[in-house]
Amino acid sequence: MIKYRASCGRIEFVEVLRETEKQVIVAYCRHDGKPAERREAKISEWHSWHDTWADAHAALVKQAQDEVDEFQGRLDYANARLVERKAMKQ
Repeated sequence: MIKYRASCGRIEFVEVLRETEKQVIVAYCRHDGKPAERREAKISEWHSWHDTWADAHAALVKQAQDEVDEFQGRLDYANARLVERKAMKQ
C-alpha cells in the first residue's frame, strides 16, 4: 500500500509493507545489500505518515503555522521587554 511521509517540508510517497496503529513497516536494503524491514513511528518529531497527499500537506501546513505562532509569541514577548526597558527611568 502507498502512504505519504511528510518530513522536512517535503512529501514523499512510500510503499508500505504493513502497518499497525502506531507504526509502518517498510522494506529497505541493508548495507550488505540484503533486503530487510524497518519500522517507523507514524508520528515522530521529524516526520508523520498519512493515507493521502492532502493529509500530508495539511500536516506540513499546520507544522509551519505552529512555528510561525511560536515565533510570533516570542517576538511579542521580546517587544514588550524592549518597551519596558526603554521606559526605565534612573
